[in-house]
Amino acid sequence: MELDLYHSASDAATSAAEIENQLIEIVREVKRGVSIPVAAKLSPLFTAFANFATRLDSVGVDGLVLFTRFHRVDIDVIDLEVLRSIELSDSSELQLRLRAAAVLAGRVKADIAIAGGVHTALDVIKANMAGACVTQIVSAILKNGPQHLRALLRDLEAWMTANEWESLAEMRGNMSFQRIPDPAAYERATYRRFH
Repeated sequence: MELDLYHSASDAATSAAEIENQLIEIVREVKRGVSIPVAAKLSPLFTAFANFATRLDSVGVDGLVLFTRFHRVDIDVIDLEVLRSIELSDSSELQLRLRAAAVLAGRVKADIAIAGGVHTALDVIKANMAGACVTQIVSAILKNGPQHLRALLRDLEAWMTANEWESLAEMRGNMSFQRIPDPAAYERATYRRFH
């Protein structure tokens, strides 16, 4: 079961801690009430994302899904209406999810899933190297049809053979924060390069 843990947090009187505590309690109650695995789908907007994820892990969530994709909101200035739409993802959305998976890999017992931005075999490989056990592929199938899965699997197997990897499990998490020598260096280098 996948619980989409999203809270709009538009009430200025409710603190982030209160919202997180409510969401943790929801997961705890669901876990008590069902015997099937429970995954929590998270938003990228939590202030202390890694802390919240480890708290979910401590109440027994079986999986963490990174991340909810939001509807886009615009304003029609003539008809004075709020317009909502959702567009299909592309591989550019993967970067935020890779970093989050790399932060959590090896730090939580829950399996990590990446949802959004997975379109190619290389996207699957990157997600796996960051620490994901699962990738959810929707937009790529909607764009290319179900036969895209065969092509993706073929490309994945070819890449793994060419690069001498025996299995996804063997490479899983090899680029996570726990496995690279200085994970903070990536963030410092990125900051200096663009600011």
